[in-house]
Amino acid sequence: MIIDPILLFNGFGSAFYFDTQTLLATVSVLAAIALSLFLGLKGDPVSCERCGGNGGTKCVFCNDGKMKQEMGLVDCKVCKGSGLILCKKCAGSGYSRRL
Repeated sequence: MIIDPILLFNGFGSAFYFDTQTLLATVSVLAAIALSLFLGLKGDPVSCERCGGNGGTKCVFCNDGKMKQEMGLVDCKVCKGSGLILCKKCAGSGYSRRL
């Protein structure tokens, strides 16, 4: 059974009736479309000036996230094994935040 979409908003018969589920779904879809259009028209992201778009700098305390200790190779305590110290300005994303 195919129902005309205008009937979902006007209801059946002469009474004006809003279906709550349809109303919530419509508002959600319209909000998602508006948000995606807003973010799409905002422009290209700008690289972070401090880290140059890398998200951080190479850790100088380890080699590829591993430190030599008496027990052998262990995860670096400074970068937590990532090999990269995250930039504090962009929080590791590599892009400066735009409003």
